Formats: sequence, structure tokens, C-alpha cells
Amino acid sequence: MEWAILLLAAGGYDDLKAQRDRARRAGRLAGIGIACYVELTGGGPHEVACVRVDAAGHVTVFTGATSQGQGAETTLAQVCAAELGMAPEVVTVIAGDTGPVSQGWGAFASRVAVMAGTAVSLAAQEVRRKALRLASVSLEGAETDLELTDGRVRVRGAPARSLTMGQLAGMATLAGDAHGVEPGLEATRYFQPADMAFSGGAQVMMVEVDGETGAVRVLRNVLAHDSGRLINPTVVEGQIMGAVALGLGSALLEQVAYGANGQLLTASLMDYLLPGAPEVPDLTIEHLETLSPLNPYGFKGIGESGALPAPAVIASAVEDALALLGVRVSESPLPPERVRALMKGGR
Repeated sequence: MEWAILLLAAGGYDDLKAQRDRARRAGRLAGIGIACYVELTGGGPHEVACVRVDAAGHVTVFTGATSQGQGAETTLAQVCAAELGMAPEVVTVIAGDTGPVSQGWGAFASRVAVMAGTAVSLAAQEVRRKALRLASVSLEGAETDLELTDGRVRVRGAPARSLTMGQLAGMATLAGDAHGVEPGLEATRYFQPADMAFSGGAQVMMVEVDGETGAVRVLRNVLAHDSGRLINPTVVEGQIMGAVALGLGSALLEQVAYGANGQLLTASLMDYLLPGAPEVPDLTIEHLETLSPLNPYGFKGIGESGALPAPAVIASAVEDALALLGVRVSESPLPPERVRALMKGGR
């Protein structure tokens, strides 16, 4: 597992062990936890995208995959713009509109980049092909002599001979058999994967347990993740950070608790605790790009991955911190009262 090796190097594992041992000699309860994970991503059965260029040179992407705050509009615009040789700023992404696209499967199973991203790429490639075909007829040049950059098709070596994508879109409304393309500078494509993609990673944490209160404090937090081809590293890191915070909540705070009579005790956010800024430590992220062979662009999912290892890595770190007490951690979450109970039950 390359990401595990990357993690241990980035986390400075030998230094962490030395810090833990110094803390123990000083009488503090410090421990290190490590967890590896693999996640199925890009759930099907398919996804569809329509890419349309108008006479003003603006591009609209219609997709059946929806956004729930993970930056899908940004990444899908980038995918489309890269294929068309245009700036992402001229691309608008519209999700969940059943007018332009009648089917869509939403956002789940870390699927938007894999499924919608590939569908957008395929549709944009077809638009690019149509644009080059139209330009070759109008500019009287071979398609192989043309290049599409900065929203304009140019003849190589003669940049004055060019047409904008907006001009080509206007021409496409009148396209006939002589142009060899269907009318309209647009295309709709489906992506149906042969199988789901796999992303993976590893996380290491160093924690300290308060011997009196049982509170767990994270001192070091490093995650190495393989997201396949990175479309937007900033968006990827934001998703990882959010998912890690979610994982910390499930590892340390969040619990659906019932009383002896079956009464729900955590029915509001006064009782059901969520992590806030003080509970979410700094996170070091290391990227590994191993392209998936299961889609044309090597995309893998990311959205849920950061949440997967946190409960396991917290549990193993707390168990390591309490090793001298003979404590074994077998359940989560680990709020202070449960950690205190573990310490009392230890040697």
C-alpha cells in the first residue's frame, strides 16, 4: 500500500513514537493510532451530461448528478473547460434539471467526479470534435491543422485565421450535410462504468488522554489519500477535512442514546454533540495520484473517504495511550465518561 508508506513518511512515525515515549516518561497518557481503508466509489448505474455552447461563447453543462456542497459545480466546470480549451469562468453547471437531462442519480457513494465528471468529459469531447469539424469547413483547413485554445479555433502557424466558439455555435445552428455534424454545438453523453472505482488511504494520529477527566485530545493528525486524478486539489482537501471532522465526531462525540425506559436522550443538539472548531485539530494531507483503470480519466471518489478511518484510528490511539492500564477499546464513540470507565476497569 503506497499510501501507507507515504503516510508513515509524512507523519514522521519514528518522531511520533519518540514524542509518545517522552510524554509517557513524564507521566502523560499518550498513544498513536494507525488505520488503513479502501472505499468503493463511483456507484452507478450511469450518469448523463449535456454540454451546450451558445452564440455568445458561453458553455452550459447540464448534469443529473447533484451537488450537496462538495464543490461539484467547480470541478465539473473545470473538466468541461479543459476539454474545450476554455476558461472555467465561462462554464455554468446546472444540476438536477429534468428538462435538458431526463435522468440522474444524484450525489452519493463518492460518485460525482467518477460518474458525472466522465460523462461531462465525453460530452465535451464530442462538442470539441464538432467545433473542429465546423472550423475546418469554414477556414478551409484540415482538422489536424487546427488548435482550440482560449475559446478560439486557430489554424496552426496562422493565428489570424480563427473563429471563436461563439461564432462556431452560431454556424452550428445552420449546419447541414456539408459540415458533417448535427445542428447545434452541443452533445449529450452517458457514462456506464464496467465496475466501481476504488480509492484508499491511511491515517495516523497521536492523542493524549487526560488521566482525570478522560478527555481525548488529538496532538497530530496526518492522512494520506489516493484520489486518482486530482481535478481540483483545493476541493479535494476541503472534502477530506470535512470528512475527517465528521469521523472525529462519530469517534468521540456523536451517539444516539436511550434511557432505561426507551426514551431518546439525545433528541436535540444540546445533547447530541457535534464537533466544532476546538474539537477539529490541524490536519496534514498527503496526495497520491494512482489513476483508476475503470474510467477513461482515472478519476476516483473522495467525499466519504476521510470519515472512514477516524473511528478506528482514534480507538487504536486511545488503546495505545491506556496500554499500561491493560485497557482494550471495543466500541465507540469515546466521550470522556466512557474513557474514564475504561480506565477504572483497567489494571
